[in-house]
Amino acid sequence: MGMLSRGITTFIASAVVALIFNWRVTLIIVAVGPVSTVTMMIMAWLSTSPMNKVMEVSAEAGSIAEEAIMNAKTVAACNGQDYMVKVRRSINRLSSL
Repeated sequence: MGMLSRGITTFIASAVVALIFNWRVTLIIVAVGPVSTVTMMIMAWLSTSPMNKVMEVSAEAGSIAEEAIMNAKTVAACNGQDYMVKVRRSINRLSSL
């Protein structure tokens, strides 16, 4: 709601300032405003799925790192360093997609 009100206020303020300087600039702003709004909505819609995937992969990588740090002595005692490095690298590869 805050982003919407900020966008509307900015659009109106820019139209008023443009009207003060030149009415032709106001026509351009009024014509480009809806196109800009639709473009921003499409970009937000398209970026939702990749952002969710990034957050999931990041959460999984964070939990594995936390597990490795908290259990460092156990991992060292069981010679699990190579396994934890392998798991972390596979998660990093997924996050780079």
